[in-house]
Amino acid sequence: MISIFLNSLLIFAVSALPAVSGSQTAALVVSYLPSPAYVASQRLVNNWRLQSALKLDLDENNLADLLRDTPGGFKPRCIKMNNYWCIKHSNWNGEIAYDLEGHVAFASAGEGALAAAVLLRRYYIDFHLTSAKAIISRWAPPDCGLGQVSATTARALAPRGLRNTLRARFLASKKGGRKRLTPSRVRAIIIPSMRAPAIMSGGGEASSSTKLASLGTGTSGPVLILPKLSASSCPSEDARLAAYIKAAGKDIPLGKDDDLGLFNTDGQPMPALGKLMANMSAVEIGPYQPLHSLIDQALAQLAALPAPKRSLP
Repeated sequence: MISIFLNSLLIFAVSALPAVSGSQTAALVVSYLPSPAYVASQRLVNNWRLQSALKLDLDENNLADLLRDTPGGFKPRCIKMNNYWCIKHSNWNGEIAYDLEGHVAFASAGEGALAAAVLLRRYYIDFHLTSAKAIISRWAPPDCGLGQVSATTARALAPRGLRNTLRARFLASKKGGRKRLTPSRVRAIIIPSMRAPAIMSGGGEASSSTKLASLGTGTSGPVLILPKLSASSCPSEDARLAAYIKAAGKDIPLGKDDDLGLFNTDGQPMPALGKLMANMSAVEIGPYQPLHSLIDQALAQLAALPAPKRSLP
């Protein structure tokens, strides 16, 4: 209880200080706090309150509401995981854990912001996803068309196991009676952290009753790839996706299918990238928003990293 009280006291002290001395005081505060750690039972990183006080654009009242320990109120899970873009697991720098849905717990909000910028560069340059529609459709695909379910979901779909479904038993009978079906396997490939996974299973801060993964563990079982459904199978999700695409393009005077111009031919970030990141984060953790300084810092770090040159698709 004492540590919680001191933690909250330090956070509010930092938020009340003048901006000119805030960074120095923040460094001092961090030095007194324990190392960042993921608390699986609460689905949060233990320093999320400090990160929120320093990295979110909040007035005193909104900050108090967000950080209050009392039940109630809306506290987006991605804020409590220092992951303001709700990025999913891919061995990112600063990733200390992830939950059963794959959402990453970052050691700091800054590392989460840099991961988002790196991922958007991969989308734009390597995968030629240059429009708001193309980027958001990959970033937050429809729930009913995601195509990935955990082993727990698979057991619900096939209680007797995938090998004991009527289809599997039929195929087995055609292969010689008692022969066991061998599931196909794809060779595991270790990919650097800058790969581009499907980030969201529906986007935003949808509530979930899924039990949490313990520190250092991932999904509860192997991930199964199922056929994707057509967009017409998810009319409600289509509406959500359209709203997200529109929000992502706010203050960027281009159509949803136009090239946003996020990077130049040398792979360096352009001003539109900062606007897009701010718009996307506002959707993911709304009604809260990150400070512009958090995004600016991530873009500066990104610009310092080696970048592939942009090529035509």
